[in-house]
Amino acid sequence: LVQLRSFKDLDVDDHIKEFAAKLFLIPSPPPGPLHLVFNMKPLQIIIPSREDPDSPVIDLDLHLPLLCFKPEQVLQIMTCILTERKMVFFSSDWALLTLVAECFMLYLHPLQWQHTFVPLLSRHMLDFVMAPTSFLMGCHADHFEEVSTEGEDLILINIDDGNISHSKMVEEEPEIPDVPAQAAETFKKRAESLQLHYDLELCHLRTTTDLGELQMRRRAWQQKLNTEVQQMTLQLIVNIFREVKDHLNYEHRVFNSEEFLKTRAPGDQPFYGKVLETYMFHSFLKARLNRKMDAFARLELSTQSEEDRFNLMFRAPRRLTMEKMASKRFNSQNIINRRMVISMPNLQDIKLPESPTRKSSLRRIETSIAVKKPSKSVSTFKIPEIHFPLMSHCVHSYYTEFFNHLSKAINTLAPDNSALLARYFYLRGLISLMQGKLLNALSDFQNLDKTDLRIFPTELVRKIVETLPPSERFQADRKPELKRLISLVMEQQREVTKIDDHVKHFELPKTHMQLHDFVKRIQESGIVRDTDTIHRLFDALTVGQQKQIDPETFRDFYNYWKETEAEAQEDVKNTTVAFLLLRIPTLRIETIYKKQVFEANLKTECDLWYLIVKEMWAGKKMADDHKDPQYIQQALTNVLLMDAVVGALQSSKAIYAASKLSYFDRMKSEVPMMIPKTTSETLKHKINPSAGETFPQAIDVLLYTP
Repeated sequence: LVQLRSFKDLDVDDHIKEFAAKLFLIPSPPPGPLHLVFNMKPLQIIIPSREDPDSPVIDLDLHLPLLCFKPEQVLQIMTCILTERKMVFFSSDWALLTLVAECFMLYLHPLQWQHTFVPLLSRHMLDFVMAPTSFLMGCHADHFEEVSTEGEDLILINIDDGNISHSKMVEEEPEIPDVPAQAAETFKKRAESLQLHYDLELCHLRTTTDLGELQMRRRAWQQKLNTEVQQMTLQLIVNIFREVKDHLNYEHRVFNSEEFLKTRAPGDQPFYGKVLETYMFHSFLKARLNRKMDAFARLELSTQSEEDRFNLMFRAPRRLTMEKMASKRFNSQNIINRRMVISMPNLQDIKLPESPTRKSSLRRIETSIAVKKPSKSVSTFKIPEIHFPLMSHCVHSYYTEFFNHLSKAINTLAPDNSALLARYFYLRGLISLMQGKLLNALSDFQNLDKTDLRIFPTELVRKIVETLPPSERFQADRKPELKRLISLVMEQQREVTKIDDHVKHFELPKTHMQLHDFVKRIQESGIVRDTDTIHRLFDALTVGQQKQIDPETFRDFYNYWKETEAEAQEDVKNTTVAFLLLRIPTLRIETIYKKQVFEANLKTECDLWYLIVKEMWAGKKMADDHKDPQYIQQALTNVLLMDAVVGALQSSKAIYAASKLSYFDRMKSEVPMMIPKTTSETLKHKINPSAGETFPQAIDVLLYTP
């Protein structure tokens, strides 16, 4: 509308009022390849749609904060937002306050700020900065001194100078924690590579005097830059929180925050220690546990490792591999002055017999980028003329003409263009709703089931159904398609109310546990999911005593388990040539933390090593026989459980208790191989349908896709 200033014969104020009134009558286009256009002479106004339902509507220059602050300062402000501090922006330009604050809110996507957000505070509202809770507000730069002296524990952000400072502190507050180092470095490199100045972009383009072409160039450049900024900030969020999923238990909706913090680098722990306590992070956990496929999930999926992609085949993430745990350990002091942990060789060094190469039967998981670039094939729909002033008969005429134009577009559109057809049905349903024709609106929304269900307005349809007069509800029930639509929407609403949306943080038990409670606790901790294994563990920990486990025993076992698992990456080499039973008089242990080679005498732990080697060897043999390498992974879990049980019990019965977990060694001798010879020779790799499950699963149909 600023462009109207060049037309001297126009009253700009009246045109702005007319624009606001007409805009109220125009429905928002659904996400997808359809933009709405209407004329407000001498201008043509384009109302763009979002790329997808999860993307926010952006009508801002997202690079503005990068012009006002250095990348390091942008990261500091992002940290303050993620840790939910009390922040006040200052500028001598009122408009800049809103623009910059809104940009930072969009930088968080898909996370959302959940506290007070007032980007413009007048002089009479300055006492709002005395609020005791988190907030983000904006003031004119003239009030900087007043706010900085009166407010407490405030983060003061001067947009004009690009400075960040603190107000007076009630308590000694530490400096703003740094964003995790690797995520920060990636962000700064990408920020420095952005072309933030449009004039430099124009240098290599031909000169034109066409105002329309100049506007189109500027719009295209800004859209491209906005997409790059979105990708950069989303990558920052993903890099910060990518490994949260490794500490989630989806079945029990548990997040093990203590173990997550332990795996962070020392310099990153202050940041995570504050972020994990915020409402924003709590909502983020809910979305992850609900497996929401938002922008974070799409980008995380498209950039994760092949191993993590394979783990998506299971309902819950697998226990971290030794390599991952090793890469996350950071402090050599954590492994000094403790019991020598029984450590096993790297399982990747235990290779199964080579088999001829063949094409994998598992398709690569296709992913799409999280921040989609603007689609090239975008259609426009011209809205009928809206006559001003808006009298009732003018509005009625406008809606009727709008409905007729959409009907004509639907009838003339090719049936195979389902995406565009769905957008026309969606808009016509909204127009029918504005006309009070509820059944017509439901019929159009029902057509989305045949064209594009992704834009189906579930909440809106539910409200329409709830407000249907009895006579219209009777008519709807007589139409099979509408009756089915109403049934599905209302049933879906009932299902939503049943969803368990809580998030539980793992805590060690404080009371004695029977078997049922013990199974639940072990599964929540993420140690083991398999119920049969947990039952054997319960028997091992209750040898020679009443069948219940006290909190102290559970705590000791849990701590030993975590130590054993985290340090099993030690490179263990035996001093004899073969890794055979009873041929290990000593072990030479080389760790990544110490240069010295430690040679350990196994005399005092010979019995435990006897059990461990037998179990690993049995797991290896069964993996070879059954063509299933997961037996080795399970055998490793068993021996780590043995070691933790011995460490927790510290009694004469510890070795006997650990033997109850020697599952594969018993299976090897008790259960002969039942696979026919022909099958054994033909089978390349056994698929285990129970991997990652709490109970064994049966397969009714197996579809092979080469």
